[in-house]
Amino acid sequence: MRFPASAVLNLLFVVTTGAMLLVPAAGLVINTLQAPAALQALLPRDLSPASLATLPEALDQHIAASYGNRDEMIRADAAVKAALGGESRRVAFGTDGFLFLKDDDVFSQVTGQRLDRAKLENFAGLATALNDEYGRDGRRFVAFVAPNKHTIYRRHLPVWARTEPAVTERGLLMDMLRARGVTAVDPTAALAARAESDPVYWRGDTHWTRFGTVIGFDEMVRALGLPAEAIGVDTVFGGQDAVDRPGDLVRIAGLGDSWPDVAPKRIGPDPFSEEGLFREDLLPGQTFGGYRLRHDPPRPGTAGPKVLVLGDSFTIDGFGPMFMRFASQYMWLHHRLGRFDRDLVAEFDPDIVVLEVVERHIASIRDNAEN
Repeated sequence: MRFPASAVLNLLFVVTTGAMLLVPAAGLVINTLQAPAALQALLPRDLSPASLATLPEALDQHIAASYGNRDEMIRADAAVKAALGGESRRVAFGTDGFLFLKDDDVFSQVTGQRLDRAKLENFAGLATALNDEYGRDGRRFVAFVAPNKHTIYRRHLPVWARTEPAVTERGLLMDMLRARGVTAVDPTAALAARAESDPVYWRGDTHWTRFGTVIGFDEMVRALGLPAEAIGVDTVFGGQDAVDRPGDLVRIAGLGDSWPDVAPKRIGPDPFSEEGLFREDLLPGQTFGGYRLRHDPPRPGTAGPKVLVLGDSFTIDGFGPMFMRFASQYMWLHHRLGRFDRDLVAEFDPDIVVLEVVERHIASIRDNAEN
């Protein structure tokens, strides 16, 4: 007895589709069994209608964060779209010349599809440990989240990604840190307030401009209890200039060596100048090796605090000279997702410690870091 060709094709379709659904579903079950506390935490403590009404959304967020082979599926999807549609696998094209990074599942984060509470606990744990060590006895500690460009320029994202979710990982992390008594800074509101009229992020780059850097710095020093050290962005910049620059997103997307962009026009003293400072490079040979700054020669009669920033590419340049306007020494180290050199930090013995992480990496702090 021969089966009709259509029946064989239908069977193959059902088997193939079933396998495609079974693999990630099995991964979800395995992930949940390995970390049952995360699922149990979603269950309501009472059976009131209000509590039960929140359960579907909580379960949906749990599935989005824990779905089996999620990262592999996202990378495969990006590769297929790049091959078929001509769009870069790692860069999304927005409006008015704005480019946006796709890495690190950032669009799931920006649209609220991902709320990974368990991984945010790793960041909160590291910040709490640093706060316990450096947030007392006259020292100061602050945790600082540099927003994604997607967050600030949401109106320029692809249309499907523009709706702002009611709850974000960034907002959830801020609540977690403040509940633990950790000073936490989210400069999103301050940056967004100027984004309509001033270039706070580059169009062809993932990072903020000098304009945005000053805004972020001012929010940071105010949180540290040093409002007199704020610079005031309008004392440094006024207006803007059209420029062509080789942003990192331009290079990643293979769009050439330059991109039409807009730069803030400086009208006041340059707060980023290292004139009169001595730079000592640390850990040579690493992409983000770190460095120290000190006054050369030392300023007589002014001690000033020793400042440490555990950060990433958002603070690697610029923050040092701005801190050195009142600090005696400054050291920058890459946070390395929690695996920075703790012996070097202890040797430096800072008075002010800043933990800065860009928004898309706040759920990437390693849970096996020595917190």
